[in-house]
Amino acid sequence: MALSGMRGLSVFISDIRNCQNKEQERLRVDKELGNIRTRFKNEKASLHICA
Repeated sequence: MALSGMRGLSVFISDIRNCQNKEQERLRVDKELGNIRTRFKNEKASLHICA
C-alpha cells in the first residue's frame, strides 16, 4: 500500500475513534464505503477504455 494510502487509513481510524456515538461511526463508515465503491467503479471503467 502506498504511503498516501496508509495516511488515509490512519485518518479513517482516527475519525472512527473520535466519533461520539455509534450513529456518527456508522455514517463515517458508510461514507468511506462509498468512496471505495467509487474508486473501484472508476478503475473498472478505465480498464475497459484501455483494453
